[in-house]
Amino acid sequence: MLDTDNLLLQTLHLYPNWIVWNPSERDESNKQTKIPYTVASNGKAPASVSNSSTWTTLEVAQAFVNLNPTFQLGFVLTVECGLTCIDFDSYKATDSTIIELHKQIHYYFNSYSELSPSGKGVHLWVCGSIPSGKRWSEKHIELYSSGRYITFTGNPFNNVPVADCQQQLNELIAQFPPAKPDAAPAVDAPETLTDPEIIKACLQGESGPKFKELWEGHWKQFREYPSQSEADLALCNYLALRTDNKAQCRRLFRASVLGKRDKARRNNYVEPLVNAAFNRKLGIAPDLSASDPTKKQQQLTIQKGASVEIMLCSNVKPENIEWLWESWLPMGKLILIVGKANAGKSTLAFWMASIISSGGKWPDGTQCKQGNVLIWTSEDTAGDTIVPRLIAMGADPNKIGLIKSAVDATGKRMRFDPAKHIPLLQEYMETNRGVKLVIIDPVVSVVEGDMNTANNVRGGLDVLPALAEAWNCCVVGLTHFKKGSEGKLLMDRVIGSQAFHALPRVVLAVGKDTQTLRRVLCFAKKNVAEESGGGYEFGITGAEFWFEGEIIKTSKIEMVSTPLEGTGEEIIESVEHYEEQRNGSHKEKQLSKAEIAKEFAIGLLTDGRVIPVTEFDDMAKNKEISVKTWTQTKKELGIVSGRLSMTGPWVVRLPANSIFLSPCKGTNTY
Repeated sequence: MLDTDNLLLQTLHLYPNWIVWNPSERDESNKQTKIPYTVASNGKAPASVSNSSTWTTLEVAQAFVNLNPTFQLGFVLTVECGLTCIDFDSYKATDSTIIELHKQIHYYFNSYSELSPSGKGVHLWVCGSIPSGKRWSEKHIELYSSGRYITFTGNPFNNVPVADCQQQLNELIAQFPPAKPDAAPAVDAPETLTDPEIIKACLQGESGPKFKELWEGHWKQFREYPSQSEADLALCNYLALRTDNKAQCRRLFRASVLGKRDKARRNNYVEPLVNAAFNRKLGIAPDLSASDPTKKQQQLTIQKGASVEIMLCSNVKPENIEWLWESWLPMGKLILIVGKANAGKSTLAFWMASIISSGGKWPDGTQCKQGNVLIWTSEDTAGDTIVPRLIAMGADPNKIGLIKSAVDATGKRMRFDPAKHIPLLQEYMETNRGVKLVIIDPVVSVVEGDMNTANNVRGGLDVLPALAEAWNCCVVGLTHFKKGSEGKLLMDRVIGSQAFHALPRVVLAVGKDTQTLRRVLCFAKKNVAEESGGGYEFGITGAEFWFEGEIIKTSKIEMVSTPLEGTGEEIIESVEHYEEQRNGSHKEKQLSKAEIAKEFAIGLLTDGRVIPVTEFDDMAKNKEISVKTWTQTKKELGIVSGRLSMTGPWVVRLPANSIFLSPCKGTNTY
């Protein structure tokens, strides 16, 4: 177990940058390997210091180590952490002046340090960063701020808080001797694994069989490589994922069968391959900003070492799109349902789940293939809302699973967080096949941080199209229209960054007439089939059914089978009755922090939903809504708290007279 008094953990536990490694592993020369492994693979698949999806939280990693004592913890340093680890190999020093230098640095920095796994070295941790890894071989000192994992032992050498030492770091780096002319470029990190360890890591990965074939020179069997050059690049890509040192990548490539031909011995051939592999690994795009004065007809220059990967269309097998509902729900894609608060988005998603789980019919009369459904929602409770609605709409409850929580290796349960736990959902789907629909409500929960920033949103949402494609299912996310966006194009009304409507292949809009309660469903976007308008009218009506001698009151969808005609904007306008006409020239209003907080709170509590107080506040914190703004939001909306029972948890809800409560809601109060 971890020592709760360890002062380094007060800093490191904040970051989900944890991997594990096995000290008992040895290479052919009996040297200890330090291959990082992912917890998700039970310590079998190598982790990567450049791929955050292979890391996990401290709690999950420690639980794994508790159950697998041959493993130990490791922490991946990143720029975002703002931390530097100074590695002292004092046991290698034969000169007493070097040992004295190490002591002086420890005394000057006065920050947390601990013994290395061997007990012979020391790791000094400080707040501060350096541009790239530094090594002073003569003094047996190494410094790293990113692109490297550091073993964690929890065995303090100096158990004091991690100190802010940026000034001390700058002064220490200034004493380092200049790099030798033949030294590796600054973008290279020192070799952390031996060549045999790299090969072992490549063979153990998911692409291990393919790597083995390429390593042995059997490239012609792969249709995606029209020539050996493409196969050479593919092999370099695999190697670059396991090493952060270009010289090691070049050396390993030339040790393969592909790298033994005469062409591969030329530096002007291998260097571009290795550079291209590292650029792809680091996500560096070619530099196309400068013109080439030496070539009159070439208007842009390409950064040396950059490349482009081409796939011949003749190597791609044409396929039809598979549909759960023709034109509406494509398999293997991300779909978005968007509308105002209380428009009926959640109930509509449950209606889709009911038809899929029971193999029912869609409004156009087509039969749906029966399949399993997974639902995650922070906006509805299971017992009084989700399950009653599903049963009232004819769902097969045995085919629908509600994603309740994430469970670590020790069995400890925690709130399922779509921004962190989608990989756990992927593991579940791998062993529980047949899932046709996954509902995420609200979809903004997948994104950590600012949902108005395109790069931030795209980085968070990317896991959903990947999930849909990997398991050939529909992933449906729910979100809101922007406040005061009536009259705009439907795609411009989606709340948050444009990435929210750029990534989904189909965006469905839901509208409601507040006077007649008439609702409509229509297309806002469709990129996977013939572009078309049209839609359907539906209503949400009260419903009752018997369960264990009691009448359960709920609501359900009543869909009108006659299709509507017109564009999405026309259909939504027919129920919203906005007077402002669409005008592409008017400037879009950026939501204020207070408006974002209000929209988020309404989305969580609309239709009479109740949420535990701590969970409600945690959600706001995860969306980077300040405590002050959130407190003011709860006050303005009149949010009240209480208990559903004498021993139950404290929960929050909107007041009974709130305009965001559905008229179909039951009588559960507190």
